[in-house]
Amino acid sequence: MTDLSTFLGNITAIRGLSGDEGPVAEAIAEAFRPLCEDVEIDAMSNVVARIGKEGPRVMVTAHLDEIGLMATIIEDDGSIRFTRVGGVDPRILPGSRVVVHTSEGPMTGVIGALPPHLLSAADRKKNYKMEKLHVDMGLPVERVRELVHPGTPIALY
Repeated sequence: MTDLSTFLGNITAIRGLSGDEGPVAEAIAEAFRPLCEDVEIDAMSNVVARIGKEGPRVMVTAHLDEIGLMATIIEDDGSIRFTRVGGVDPRILPGSRVVVHTSEGPMTGVIGALPPHLLSAADRKKNYKMEKLHVDMGLPVERVRELVHPGTPIALY
């Protein structure tokens, strides 16, 4: 195993949205396999590693999952509407880079919103609502519809 800082940097870069922790669980299990006699991943994506059958027990616990987004609708202009996965605050999202985990692999997108000059004076004073935001992948609608479907995970970059 590499040093702890490198290990943590590597596994935190792996997709692991709540309900979709499999890729990060597998990476953690793979890191422990050379060090342990038995490593398994259970139905809830918990990684259980064992050294021997007797002796003291030590439990190391941490969340594998992360907050993120999930595609809900592909609009006619190719923008992706989404919902939150976990406690995502919509105020942090406009202008954020995201990773859309498409059917052909991860692709970059940017979260957009109606620009301030097109908002009413009253709306400019309010926070953005999640349903008013979208992901722009910079692709034609036909291509977005090939790659992204409702339920596609979208990770914060």
